[in-house]
Amino acid sequence: MNSRMIQTTFDDLNTETRSRWSYPDTGEWDPERNVMEFMEALQSCNKHGFLAVTVNF
Repeated sequence: MNSRMIQTTFDDLNTETRSRWSYPDTGEWDPERNVMEFMEALQSCNKHGFLAVTVNF
């Protein structure tokens, strides 16, 4: 099974929309945190049957 996770590697530089992605605990958007949390979740995804993910650059 493959999952398309295109938003995993994006950074919203638009100051008018950046707040839409803010984390509840910090109130700010952090693209590095987003990627790190994705990478940490990969092992769990694999345990649930994901064999591949699609990202976009």
